[in-house]
Amino acid sequence: APPPTDDGAAPRPRRKSVRFRLDDSQEFYGFAFRKTDGVCVAHGTQPEYVGLALGEVLKRTRNDAVTGDDLHRRFCDAALKTKGAW
Repeated sequence: APPPTDDGAAPRPRRKSVRFRLDDSQEFYGFAFRKTDGVCVAHGTQPEYVGLALGEVLKRTRNDAVTGDDLHRRFCDAALKTKGAW
C-alpha cells in the first residue's frame, strides 16, 4: 500500500487509465504524450491515437508541416518554461 500523504490523509489508489474531456462545445480537447518517447497516453477526441508515437499521429492526420520528433521536442521545451505556454 502507498504511504500516507504529508497531511496524514489516506493515499488515493493509482488509476490504470484516466479519462478526461474539456468543453467540446468550444472545440477544445486535451492530449498528453509521454516525455520519454513521444507516445500518446491520452487524447480527448481520438482515443485510437493512444499508444501511437507523435510521428504516427501526424502521419494519420496528414500533417507534414513538422516531424514528430521536432514537434515532441517543442512540446517538451515549452513544458519546461516557467509559464509552460506553447
